[in-house]
Amino acid sequence: MSDDVEEAVNEVKRTTKKVANDLTKKAQDAKKEAKKVVKKATKKVAKKAEKKVAKKVAKKTAKKTAKKTAKKTAKKTAKKTAKKVAKKTAKKVTKKVAKKAAKKVAKKTAKKVAKKVAKKVTKKTAKKVAKKTAKKAAPKKAAKKVVKKTAKKTAKKTAKKKSK
Repeated sequence: MSDDVEEAVNEVKRTTKKVANDLTKKAQDAKKEAKKVVKKATKKVAKKAEKKVAKKVAKKTAKKTAKKTAKKTAKKTAKKTAKKVAKKTAKKVTKKVAKKAAKKVAKKTAKKVAKKVAKKVTKKTAKKVAKKTAKKAAPKKAAKKVVKKTAKKTAKKTAKKKSK
């Protein structure tokens, strides 16, 4: 009788151990899958964000649009990727992992893209503006000098005439 009980206990131990192992393996697989999905999603998002940001920044002022679009895309992508990943993979573990990873990656990539584009655009526009203003200002300055000189000369002449 005691042998049967011992055998049953051992059987229960074995099955629980097996179930536990299976569950941990599934959780690990789910984590891996979540990471893969997040990586793919963030790559796509980063490419789209680059294109959008580049177009908008070229049209409007560089800093404002870059910041706004970066924030919007980061938020949207983080939410979308987190939702998709959470549905596909194991619930609690993967939700946290996916949300954190998606937010971090999306924020970082969006910031980098925005900064690069903003730097390029501001440099170019600054150079153009400087050239234009220099061209415009040069003839005006020369004209002012000539006017000043002639005014001085005429003033001297009139002063001499009056003194005579």
